Amino acid sequence: MTSQPARPARVFLHNTSIPDGPQSVAEYGSLRATSFRFASGVTAVRLENELGALVVLPFKGQQIWSAEFGGAGVERRVLTWRSMVAEPQASADFLSTF
Repeated sequence: MTSQPARPARVFLHNTSIPDGPQSVAEYGSLRATSFRFASGVTAVRLENELGALVVLPFKGQQIWSAEFGGAGVERRVLTWRSMVAEPQASADFLSTF
């Protein structure tokens, strides 16, 4: 018996359909994707599994806002730069996000 390759997971996001509160948008094995909006109105997706988490800004050029990793027996480490602002800003240009 030949096994078929797994089909890729697809997630379709539309900026206007993301609610203010967290909403699960996909699960694939241990990987979870949750969409939400920052208070500034910027849309984000949190991708997480048992080894870590990324917060990505899908409508801001796929910017990674935060990243933290560490698994079983490994201290969790934040791997992103500190920012002058607590959350991304709604802006038309990249640098104003920070």
